Amino acid sequence: MSKTFVLDTNVLLEDPRALFRFKDHIVAIPYEVLHELDHNKKRQDLAGHNARETIRELDRLRQHGSLSAGVSLEEGGSLFICQPHPNARNHDESIMLSALTMKGEGKSVTLITNDIALRVMAETHDIPSQSYEWNGHKNVREVYTGAQRIQLTSEELDQFYASSFVKLDPELQETLYPHQFLIAKDPMGRSAIGRYHREAMKSLLVHEKTNVGGIFPKNKEQQFALELLMDKNIPLVTLIGSAGCGKSLMAAAAGVEQVIDHRHYEKILVSRPITPMGRDMGYLPGSLEEKMNPWIQPIKDALRLLIGKDKRTMELKFSDGTIEVEALSYIRGRSIPNAYMIIDEAQNLSVPEMKAIVTRMGPGSKLVITGDIEQVDRAHFDSHTNGLAYLIEKMKDQEVCGHITLLKGERSDLASLAAKIL
Repeated sequence: MSKTFVLDTNVLLEDPRALFRFKDHIVAIPYEVLHELDHNKKRQDLAGHNARETIRELDRLRQHGSLSAGVSLEEGGSLFICQPHPNARNHDESIMLSALTMKGEGKSVTLITNDIALRVMAETHDIPSQSYEWNGHKNVREVYTGAQRIQLTSEELDQFYASSFVKLDPELQETLYPHQFLIAKDPMGRSAIGRYHREAMKSLLVHEKTNVGGIFPKNKEQQFALELLMDKNIPLVTLIGSAGCGKSLMAAAAGVEQVIDHRHYEKILVSRPITPMGRDMGYLPGSLEEKMNPWIQPIKDALRLLIGKDKRTMELKFSDGTIEVEALSYIRGRSIPNAYMIIDEAQNLSVPEMKAIVTRMGPGSKLVITGDIEQVDRAHFDSHTNGLAYLIEKMKDQEVCGHITLLKGERSDLASLAAKIL
C-alpha cells in the first residue's frame, strides 16, 4: 500500500531532490510550502539556491500534468500540491490541516519535517512524523572523537619507544579507524601516544611537539590536530570542539606553513556558512569580500596573528591571490585543485550542503572543516542532525579522512569556564 509523505519547507530547503526520494509512494506539498519557497528564493546562500531549484523542479513537473490532481514521477510514485487552507493562522497550522485532511480521506499519512515542535504537534493529532533522512542520513547520537585509550604491556611500550611503532592485537584493530590516535598505558603507569595505520596494522608514535606556522600545541589533542593537518596524504580533516579550543587557529597555522612558507598548495581558501547568531542584520553592501568579511573575521584574526599584525601584509596576501574568500552560495559546479581550504563554523551546514562542498575538491587539495556541534545557530538543526556531525560519522572509516575532537579550551580561563557551564 502506498504511503503519503507530507514535506515541510525545511526539507526542501535542505534537499530539493527530496521530491523524488520517496519512490513508489505519494509526495504531498502543502500550499503554504510554496509561499515559503517563494519567500526564500531570493536568499544568496545554499538554502536560497535549493528553494529556486525546488521551484524549477515543480515547474518542470507541471508540464506533465496537473499538480493539484497529481503527476507521476519518473522515479516511481506521484506528487501533488494540497489545496490551500484559508483558515490556517500560520505555516505549521496549514501543514497540519493538510495532513489531517488527507488522514480523514483514509490515506496513510506521514509528516516529514526537521521542525521538532511540528513533530510534537503531529503526535497530538495521531499523525506519524519523522525527521528527513537523506541518502541514508540518520541522526548521529554519538560523534566519533578520533582518539581512544588502549592498554599495552610493558614490553610493547618499550618496543614502541625503541622503534617508534608497535604491532597491535588483531581484536583491537577491529575496533579502530584509519588515523585514529591512541593513548597507550602499561601496567606501570607509563604512557605514549600514537596514530593507527590500518594498512601497516600498527600504531606509530606521534611526532614530538613542533612549531607549525609559529604555533606550538598546548595539549595532546592540538598535537593530534596538527599531525592530521600537516599530513598531505589526508585530504580531508575535520576538527570539532568548544569555543577557545584552538580549532580555527590550528587550521590557519597549518595553512600558513604549507601555503605561504613551503608552497605545498597554491592558495588558502577560507569560508563559512552565512548563518547569523541571533537577529539577522540583512544584506551587507560592497564586494563579495566585503560582504563575507564579518563572517570570516575569526579566521582572518587567526591569519593576522600568524602572518603578522601589519595590515598591509594581510592585504597583499589577499590581493595576490595567496588567500581567497570563497562564498559557499556559489560553490556548486566549481572544481578546486591544489588549494588548502578552511570551512569554519560548519555545524551550520546541512548534509546536502556538506556533500556539495566536499565534492568540489580537486586533485592536490586539502579540505579542513571545523566547528562546534554544540553551538548550532541554524533553525531545525541540532548537535545530532547537522552536516558536520554526519560527515564525521560517515567518513571515519575512510583512509582519506582524519578527525579529532579538541577537548580543552586554551583561549582563557574565562572562555573555558563559560563553554563548560553556560
